[in-house]
Amino acid sequence: MTVTAGVPRAFRFADLRVWSREPLPDLVPDALAPCGPDADDLAITWGRMPALPPVEWYHRWGNEGEPDWLRFGQAGEDYLLDFPGLVRFLIADKTRALRVEPGPAVPDVTVRHLLLNQVLPLVLSQRGRLVLHAAAIAVGDEVMGLVGPTGSGKSTLVAACGRLGAAVVADDSLVLHRQGQGWVAVPSYPAVRLWPDALDRLAWPDAGDGDVAHYHDKRRLTPKDGVWRFETRVLPLTRLWMLDGPKQPPHPVALELFSQVFRLDVRDHAESARLFHLIADLAASVSVAALDAGVDTRNAADAARRLVAAGPLAGGAFFKA
Repeated sequence: MTVTAGVPRAFRFADLRVWSREPLPDLVPDALAPCGPDADDLAITWGRMPALPPVEWYHRWGNEGEPDWLRFGQAGEDYLLDFPGLVRFLIADKTRALRVEPGPAVPDVTVRHLLLNQVLPLVLSQRGRLVLHAAAIAVGDEVMGLVGPTGSGKSTLVAACGRLGAAVVADDSLVLHRQGQGWVAVPSYPAVRLWPDALDRLAWPDAGDGDVAHYHDKRRLTPKDGVWRFETRVLPLTRLWMLDGPKQPPHPVALELFSQVFRLDVRDHAESARLFHLIADLAASVSVAALDAGVDTRNAADAARRLVAAGPLAGGAFFKA
């Protein structure tokens, strides 16, 4: 990635305003932004990291016996997210600043993919938001969330619902707020990512707008008139669908949902307790159900028709919190 020195611009990711000199074409520009970052904004700088104090590596993502996919570290009061061989992110100044250091020859799309789909959700979580590894659609004025592990078909089902007229709220990171007697969903950013076989099975009208990252062949879809649209309103969350699981999960629903929460510092017991209390409240306040059939690229279109036609009242096996 070649780092340029442009004028900082403001963009929106969910309810976070992000400032960057590098273009972030996946995000919507914030036309109402002031002349510079406010205290609640996130300022992104690009280029080589400053000298850091010793890093304590405290958590890793990756498969057993394989190289780490992501390492979580702490350097003084700052957090370092290292995607080995790809890019490093330093979350500093109590989540008000983010330094991005791409690896040599790493494509821009890969850096932006990791920034938007991994790092910014973790920043929001550290700022006190509840962020689920989940997708969501809006039918009318209500939102349904789709929760499941990687590969369970969330993006495929979201795209299929979008083709039927539902608005996409989130593809992979669902930002939720407690409001009044219930919960509301904050739209993340206008893009969906699909594998080529899913595009084929959904008879998508084109091959997408470009690669998601250089290390796989997922395609990025952006809203197009007559194809699908992105929801911009903050709307009530009325249902959570559990994908790719049994009719009755092996653990209480709150534990199942908690396993899908973005968390930056898994050592912070007070933060973990706060997030679990939020998840328990969510599970008790919003209907949680299993989709009648598992969702994959073969039956996503049929499942989407049921969801969009029935809306939040679509049938399923309901769980108790």
